This record gives sequence, C-alpha cells and structure tokens, in this order.
Amino acid sequence: MIGRKRSPVVLLVDSDLAFIWWLGELFSAAGCQPVPALDCEQALDISKRMKLDVAILLVNPAMDGVARMIELLNCRQANMRVAYVIETGAEAPAGQAWTVLERPTGWSPVSHWDWTRKIRRLLKQLEAAPAAAVATTG
Repeated sequence: MIGRKRSPVVLLVDSDLAFIWWLGELFSAAGCQPVPALDCEQALDISKRMKLDVAILLVNPAMDGVARMIELLNCRQANMRVAYVIETGAEAPAGQAWTVLERPTGWSPVSHWDWTRKIRRLLKQLEAAPAAAVATTG
C-alpha cells in the first residue's frame, strides 16, 4: 500500500446504539473506520483485542468510567484526540476534550447534512492541528 494513507479509526462510545450506528455510517462515508462500543469497558476491551490505533475517541462524557478509559487509551494511543458528544445546553468536563459536539435532542429532526459538515470539519482539524491543540465544534 505504498502512497495510500490509512483511514483514521474512530472509536464511538455511547449507550445509544442507534446514535453510534448512525454516526458510524457518517464517519464511514467520510473515509474513516468507525468502531462502536456501548460502554467504556467494552471500548477498552475492543481497543485492546483489536489493537486499534485510535485517531478519534468520540464519547459521551456523562458515561461511567470515561476519565479512566481516556487515561488508559492515552497510554496506548499517543496521538488520540478526544471528542465529547454532550447534551444540548450541558457543559463538557474541562481538560480532556479536543473538541465538543452537541448531540441531537429528543425527537427533534437530525440533519444529516449538518452532521456530515461537523464530521468533515473535525477531520480537517485532525489533519491540520497538532495533537495537543484544543478546538471546539458546535
């Protein structure tokens, strides 16, 4: 595979299976390799067993064990970026997120176009910014 760039691995962690499945499809269409997990323990297990090189960890920060999961993944993933998906109006915990996205709420319509735009912006930031940089995406 000389000259071919590897697709970034995106580890999606949220207890809402429909949401991470939908996000996975959007990331896949954007050229990424999405890997879903329903909780932090499952994410750690999958990451270890599959020897994932995670580029982006997209996680709901309200889940149990998020801080510990990020700490453990960071030990194995030096360049991993953490993106929080928070409820609209909620505040993301300080310190660990590279970027923050607001998830759709309730039964409000979800814009496929808007989320595709968010994901593309996120991927451009991944390519352009050093690993220590922090950005915010709405």
